[in-house]
Amino acid sequence: MEKFKIGLMGSAFFVGWTICSLGQRLGDIYGRKGITVISMVASIIIYAALMISTNLYLTIFLFFVFGLTVGKSMIGYVYLLDFIPNKNKALIGTIVLVCDAMTQIILSGYFRFISKDWIWIHIAGISVLTVATIGAFFLPESPQFYYCKGDFHNAEKIVKMIAKVNGKNSILSLKGNISISVYPRH
Repeated sequence: MEKFKIGLMGSAFFVGWTICSLGQRLGDIYGRKGITVISMVASIIIYAALMISTNLYLTIFLFFVFGLTVGKSMIGYVYLLDFIPNKNKALIGTIVLVCDAMTQIILSGYFRFISKDWIWIHIAGISVLTVATIGAFFLPESPQFYYCKGDFHNAEKIVKMIAKVNGKNSILSLKGNISISVYPRH
């Protein structure tokens, strides 16, 4: 295969990624959970299609569409941090980003020094993504999203649910641990 065609696959992904990054604001407008779950489901479908694709041009197109699904990473990262207390946000956020970066480093080493057999890596990746996607359906919308929208009833309802899961008796027992930043309302 000609090298420019291999490069075109990566370029197609980053064109999709760039277009998707322009839509990050959608999570602030329509909710972080919905955008994240839609991106995750689309990623599973596209990931599976990439695994079985034998047509170069279809593969290039799928890489482009796969780039459009990075909302699961961008908006999903914000969604994750909305549930983390302020005192732990920097630590948890750093761990998540380091793990994401380490994936690329480990895979590069694997493919360079261990094996060129990629199918098992993809099966592991799609398996983890599928489990995470199923789990995401059970999470509530971000209370911070509702708070910023001025929907204090739903924000309070979710914070109370989180308090119950965390073994707290009331929302007041979370004082100092909840982290709802105030953004301009839309």
